[in-house]
Order: sequence, then structure tokens, then C-alpha cells
Amino acid sequence: MFFDVNVTSKKREVFESLVFKGPIREVVSKIITVENPTTVEASFNAADHKLAANQLLWLSPATFNISPGKSIGVQIN
Repeated sequence: MFFDVNVTSKKREVFESLVFKGPIREVVSKIITVENPTTVEASFNAADHKLAANQLLWLSPATFNISPGKSIGVQIN
């Protein structure tokens, strides 16, 4: 048993442009104080402390040393 099948196709309509609307990210920054309460110099390198859940966190300076009993202001973005 055989059947003849006729298929008709037409070109799909294409949107000229798609408009996406939504909130943009706002860059915020804050100076935090990091203290070294120990009796030895402390070193910090931001590259050693990446947060897996948030790759959009930066420290400035990214690398710093803090003398014993001292503190430093670090900008966080």
C-alpha cells in the first residue's frame, strides 16, 4: 500500500528587532577596615580567595601587607 504525500512549506517571519528590558547592575563600593591583631606581619592576595558563587567581587588593593597591630582601609567593589 502506497500513499502520495504533498508537503507545502513557507518561510517563517523574522522579527526585525527584539527589545529586552530589565534592571542593570549598579556598581557599589565600600571601604572596609582590615585589622591585624597578631604580632607578625599579615599578607593578603585577593587572587587566593576567589568566591565561587560571586565572581563580581574585587578588592583594591588586590594584594597588601598589614604590619602587626595595624589596620588598613581596603575598597571592596
